[in-house]
Amino acid sequence: KLWYFRIESTTYFNVLSNWNVGGKDDVKQHSAGFKEMVQKVDSDKRIVLFGPSRGAATTLISVSQMPRELLERIDLVIVEAPFDTVPSVLKKSVVVPVFAEIQLWLLEIIGKYDPNQVSPLDAVANFPLDIPVAFVTSRPDRRVPINNTKSLIEQLRDRKHENVHHLMLEHSRHSSMAVEHHHDQKRYFEFVEMLYSKYCPPK
Repeated sequence: KLWYFRIESTTYFNVLSNWNVGGKDDVKQHSAGFKEMVQKVDSDKRIVLFGPSRGAATTLISVSQMPRELLERIDLVIVEAPFDTVPSVLKKSVVVPVFAEIQLWLLEIIGKYDPNQVSPLDAVANFPLDIPVAFVTSRPDRRVPINNTKSLIEQLRDRKHENVHHLMLEHSRHSSMAVEHHHDQKRYFEFVEMLYSKYCPPK
């Protein structure tokens, strides 16, 4: 009796003019989809939110803004490689700094990125302390370097969040953390099994 919630928006994402990188449009879509799902799922079902990368950022922001009646339905949040802020992850993921500035400019001019939008780093300052949250990162990840995620983990722990977990993989790239390397697969599976056993027992 375990339900997963994941927004799929491949077509939306592939349209450059729609890119807002965890901005208002992404959060709006996430929130609307979650509200719709909650109405359809019986209260005896466990609900786990999962998001990778941009979806991870969106999930953190969305949960930080949810009303209490919706938060009470969430048993666990799992996020893969969320970034702290867009400018920070762009700067740390390129070799030549000017490339980060160009990417940021393109996101603002062509996409829907708003430099004043709520960032995941802003979100963790308001993330509910009673909802367990697990982070997955990977050492070879160059799209979202580990330090961009660690800043989120550190802020949650500074706020005395008691159920923050972190799995750092050793071999997998950004887009294939759960499937790329057999050793990482095993550790990922064991990590999730531990989380489900701890936070999602049968009701």
